[in-house]
Amino acid sequence: MEFNRIYLGGQRLLGYFYLLYFQNNNLGYPRLGVVASRKNLKKAVIRNRSKRIVKEQFRLQKHRLPSIDIVFIAKSQLKEARKQELHKCVNELFNQLIM
Repeated sequence: MEFNRIYLGGQRLLGYFYLLYFQNNNLGYPRLGVVASRKNLKKAVIRNRSKRIVKEQFRLQKHRLPSIDIVFIAKSQLKEARKQELHKCVNELFNQLIM
């Protein structure tokens, strides 16, 4: 994916734990990118958990999404989050995309 194209030309949604950028594509299916930087999240376990949760929710919601490119960026607040809170935040962001 061309992350810079999405950052510069896409739209943005803001969640408590994630920042989401999205832009239409002409492929006929949605694509996902997840960024969890070491600068914001020091521990690899937390970075991997945050990416796993987003990827799983994307897998479950993919059939409902339009053909767009999506980039989730993990925020530093994520390190204190519980799993249920992360699922809720990601679901809310996906629901905003679907509407």
